[in-house]
Amino acid sequence: MKNLGTVVAVVAVILGIVGIVTGLSAKKASDELQTQIAGIQSRTDAAASDVEGVRNNLNKLVESVNQALRVRDDRLLAVEQRLTKPPPPAEDPKKGAADATKGKDLSAAKAPGRGGEHTIAAGETFEKIAKKYGVTTQAMIDANPDVSPERMKVGQKVRIP
Repeated sequence: MKNLGTVVAVVAVILGIVGIVTGLSAKKASDELQTQIAGIQSRTDAAASDVEGVRNNLNKLVESVNQALRVRDDRLLAVEQRLTKPPPPAEDPKKGAADATKGKDLSAAKAPGRGGEHTIAAGETFEKIAKKYGVTTQAMIDANPDVSPERMKVGQKVRIP
């Protein structure tokens, strides 16, 4: 019986040592996994930051392109207006130039199809505006790429080609 108690004690000590070794191994594996997870999280954060930077650069590029297109459209409109501007009327030697325009407000006068702006009134469409200025509906649409023909609002300004 005396030997049985000693055997049980030795087995208990061995099992205790095995438990401690197993626990230490599990702790080491857990620490390694935590380190790997932290590394993955760090790389994920860096990738997200890179994506955000690319998105910001792309938005700036789109804004620059749109600005360049607006400048180009304005320059083309100015060139077109210069090319299609009618020659000034010949002065009548019997009348001075001041008499020919006396009493007339010429600041708002626009010749049909000669460029400028139009303010949308109730019930107007590109088709109606085009007829009014003697241009095609397609020319109106082309001159106003940022305006949706289905969503025009009263008071909105559109370019006349």
